[in-house]
Formats: sequence, structure tokens, C-alpha cells
Amino acid sequence: MKFIFTSDLHGNTSLYRELKMLIDNSGDIDYLFLGGDLFAHTQELEDQINFIDSYLKDFLKEICIKTLFIPGNIDWPGAIHLINKLPNEYGIREIQPNGMPVENNMILAGYPFVPPGPLHRKDFELRDMKTDKHTPITNSYITDKTGDKTYIQPEYFNKKPSIEEDLQHIHPQCKILITHTPPLCEYLDLCYANKHIGSRAIRNKILELKPNLSLHGHVHESPYLTGKWYEKIGNTICINVGSDQKQLHAVIGKINKEGNILALTHSVYGNSPIDI
Repeated sequence: MKFIFTSDLHGNTSLYRELKMLIDNSGDIDYLFLGGDLFAHTQELEDQINFIDSYLKDFLKEICIKTLFIPGNIDWPGAIHLINKLPNEYGIREIQPNGMPVENNMILAGYPFVPPGPLHRKDFELRDMKTDKHTPITNSYITDKTGDKTYIQPEYFNKKPSIEEDLQHIHPQCKILITHTPPLCEYLDLCYANKHIGSRAIRNKILELKPNLSLHGHVHESPYLTGKWYEKIGNTICINVGSDQKQLHAVIGKINKEGNILALTHSVYGNSPIDI
């Protein structure tokens, strides 16, 4: 199986055009994996719906390959709902935590939620660990598929399942795990504030399930700051593809029928020297 993974395109049509060129120039790509934040940040659902209608649908028809995605914290649930209603001819499908088979019945699982951040919309945020407590910033809200807002109370997060608890739904045999947030680690989750902001719960789940590969985004700057876009957690090869609104960050990978990683190449940083 040959795939391309990218994340955090944020509605940037230049990046989408680069992605199409990469697909066209990379031979027989079986799957495109999108790791969340397909859309630009906006205060209105209608902006993301307009992007689907004016650009994304045409893009999906032009690339004409199977496209599997997870939402990111910038994506509105209403926009994700609309993508999931697109006819089969667009070839796009959301990856669920309970997994889906790809080539040779290899299980792919996805998870969109991130630990709480500085934005007011909290649709795809949860506490990281069960023992964590979190109070949202003032005027935080969640939205429904129509874009209607519900302002949340101070105890909202503490009454919701944590990421740690929610991850029980990840398929136990998944070989490829795609999450928007990277795990807490050494190289993949460093932000400009010089803090590691990855998920401890995601890290623990990787150690528990031992997938062959995990793919992440969200912390755009980490590969630039650390000089690394990959590292191993246990025996799992973990990747934060990174994001730069001036050039496409993507990874081309090859996996054999047993789920073993044969090759990984980053569109900006080159081949992975990691032992695979």
C-alpha cells in the first residue's frame, strides 16, 4: 500500500494544489490520509461550507483517489457533517475510532480530539487524562451540525469523558493510528512557547496497542523547532508531518501486506533515516 499523509491545510488552496501535484507525480497512490484541520479558522460555519462547495468537491474529483480523514479542532462539526454526506463519487470517508479495513484488511483507526487550547470553540477538545481537571476560558462554546452555538459551563470538561477514557473505542488491532494531536514525546509536540503540548493519553495508547505507524499534525511548528518529524514510541514509528502555509508538508509512505513500514519520505525534509 502506498499512501500520502498530510494535515493542517487550513483551507489554503495553494497547499491543496501542491498536494494534487504531489499525488500526480508520485505514481500509484492507494490512499490519501488527511489528519485534520482541512479548513481555515473562522467564526462562521458558512465559510467552511462555502469552501466545500467552491473548492473541496472539485479537488476530490480531480485527485480521484480514496481519501480518508479525521477532523481537527479548527473544523466545524457542521462542515464535517456535510463532507460525510457527499456522494460516493467524491471518494472521501471519515476514519472512526473503531477502525476500518484498508489494504489486506489492515486496520486503520482515527481520533480527532485534542487537549484544551486557547480557542473559544471547543467542539473537538477534551481533558487529556481522566484525573485532569480543566476550566474553559470565558465564553467558550460548542456547536451542532447547523452551526448553532451552546455556551458551556465551567464544569463542562470535567463532566465529559477524557481523551484517555474515550480512547477505549480505538480498534485493538489497528496497525495505523491517525490522531490530530501528537502524543507527548520528545520531538513531535514542541510549540513556539518551548512547551511539549502533546497528549499523554495518546502516548499511552500507542504503547498499549503497538500500532506499526501513528500519524499526527496539530503542532505545526514542532518539526521545524526540533529538527525531527518522526520518532519511535516503543516499536511504533510516530510522525508529525508539520505545517507551513507557504509550502506543503506531506509524507509518502509504503507499507507491505503485513503492515510493516517499507519507506517514508517527507516532501520538505526528505527520506526518513529511522530504522524501519
